[in-house]
Amino acid sequence: MSEDAVIDVKAEDFIIPDRGTFLETLDFSRPGLGPVREALDRGDIEAAGRAFMRHFRARDMTSPLLVDWSRIPRDPSRVTKATEGILDGHLQDGYNVYEVPPTGIDWHEAPLACLTRFGIFPPLIEAAWHTGDARYVRYVVDHSLEYIRAWPIESFVGQDTRKGWRNHYVVSPPWWWCMHPNRLHLWALAMAFLRLSPQVTDEELLTILHRMLQEIRFHTFFFDRHVNCGENVGAFILEVMATLCVVMADFRESRRWMDMTAGGVVRFMTQSFYPDGLYKELVTAYSASVSLEVQKPAFLILDHPTMQPLKDRLCAMLIAIVAQSKPDGILPPFGDLFAHAAKSYIMEPLPDALGISWLKPFLDKQGPVPPFLHWPERAQDAWGGYYSMRSDWTPNALFLLIDAGPWGAAHQHCDKLSFVLSAHGADFLADPSTTTYASNEPGAFITMLNAGFLHNTITVDDVDEYIQPPGYWTTDKPLANRWENRKDVVLFEGDFDFAPLKAVRWVRRLVFVKNAYWILQDVLTGEPD
Repeated sequence: MSEDAVIDVKAEDFIIPDRGTFLETLDFSRPGLGPVREALDRGDIEAAGRAFMRHFRARDMTSPLLVDWSRIPRDPSRVTKATEGILDGHLQDGYNVYEVPPTGIDWHEAPLACLTRFGIFPPLIEAAWHTGDARYVRYVVDHSLEYIRAWPIESFVGQDTRKGWRNHYVVSPPWWWCMHPNRLHLWALAMAFLRLSPQVTDEELLTILHRMLQEIRFHTFFFDRHVNCGENVGAFILEVMATLCVVMADFRESRRWMDMTAGGVVRFMTQSFYPDGLYKELVTAYSASVSLEVQKPAFLILDHPTMQPLKDRLCAMLIAIVAQSKPDGILPPFGDLFAHAAKSYIMEPLPDALGISWLKPFLDKQGPVPPFLHWPERAQDAWGGYYSMRSDWTPNALFLLIDAGPWGAAHQHCDKLSFVLSAHGADFLADPSTTTYASNEPGAFITMLNAGFLHNTITVDDVDEYIQPPGYWTTDKPLANRWENRKDVVLFEGDFDFAPLKAVRWVRRLVFVKNAYWILQDVLTGEPD
C-alpha cells in the first residue's frame, strides 16, 4: 500500500456500540474467562464486566515488553518537580508549555501539538510506583477519560492518519500518525499498571479498554501503509502492536494482530535495514531506537519460521549499535537528536537468544570484549556508511566514527565525511545534534542544526556541503568507499562532489596507525572560477 493511498474507514469497521458487544469480542477459549461467558449467556452485562475485571486485574502479564515494577526499588526522590507540576496544571509536550486554566484542558485548541500522544503518562506512572501516591494514578485515569469525552470515537469515522495536522502550536488530532501509535502504546503500558490499583474502578478500566479496542481496530487499517513505507513510525507501530498483543491478549482479535506483526517485522527488517545492520534512516538516535523497536516484536516471534532467514540480520543490528558506541558507551550524535547508551538500545534477552555470547556481558561491563576493534569487520560490506576505528574497548580508548554513506531516508544533516573523535576519556571532536522544531517559550532557540558548516566538513569558497536529491538518500548496493582493515593500519577514503554548485571534488582520507594515532588528509580538486 502506498503512502498516498486513500483508506476509507467506516464506522462499522471499528466502532463497538455497547458494553455487551465489547465483551463478546473476548476469546472465551482462554482460561479464566468462563465466568464472563456464563454471565453474558444469562444476559447479565454488569456481572460479565465484573468477571472480566477480576480476570484482567489478576492475569499474569509478565513480558519483556512491559515494565516489571516489582524489580524496581521504590525511591520517592526520583519524582521530579516537573512531574509534580503536572498535577498542578503545568503541562508540556516536548515542545511547548501550557498552563491549564480553571476550566480544564482545552483538548482542541491548547498549544500542545502532542497532547493526544499521552507523553506525560510515563513520569506519572513512575511517580505512582515510587511514592504510592494515588494522585498520580488518578491523573492518568482522569486524563484518559477526559480525552475519550473530548474526542468521541465517532470523530474518527472517515479520518486518515495523514489528515488533520494543523501546526506545532495547536492540538494534533488523535488519529494523526505521530499521535495514534504513541497513545496506544502508552495507554497499554499504563493499563498494565493501573489494573493493579484499587483507586481505579472496574467501570473506568472497562471504559478505557473499550475505547482502546476501537482505536486498535482503526489503527490496523493503516498498519501496512506505515510499515511498508519504511519510516521510523513503522518500526514503532510493530513494537506497539506486539505490546498490545500482550496487554489485550484476552481479545480474539489479538491473534490476528500478532500475525500482522510477524509479517510486518519480516518486511521491515528486509526492506528498511541494510545487511550490515544499519537502519536506512542513518541518524544514530533514530536508527538505534528503531532497531530496538524492531527487536522487541522480533524477539516474540523469534521461533516463527519466517524469522529464521533473518537471524543473521538481527545479529548485525545489535552488533552495529555496539560498533558505533564511543568509549563511554554512548552513541555519538549524527543527525537529529541526542543518542543514549548503546545498552539502552539492545533488548536484554536477545543476545543470549541469538547466540552472541559476548554482547550482554560486555554491555554490563562484566564480560569479554567484542571480537573486533574496527567496523565494518574484514570482508564485511559497508552499506549504511558508518566506519569506526578504535584502539581498544576501555573507557580511555582512542575512537573515531566517520559518516560516509547515503544521506539517509529522513532527518538528514549535511554531515557526509564528518567525524567524531574521542580519546583518553574525553570527546575531542563532536557533532551537533539537538533539534528543536517548535517552542512557545520566550527566547527559545529553534533550529534543525543540519547545515554542513556546523559539522566537521569543508566549505569551499562559501559553498557548503548540501544534501543531494532523494535518489541519493538510500542505496541498493554496497558502498564504494575505500576501507582497508589491516593489522597495524586502518585506511578510510571517501568523497563528496560539490557539483553543480561548485566544480570541486573533495576526498577525505583517514589513516589509523598502529591503533595509536590518526593521519587526516583532505584533497580538493577542480577548476578555479
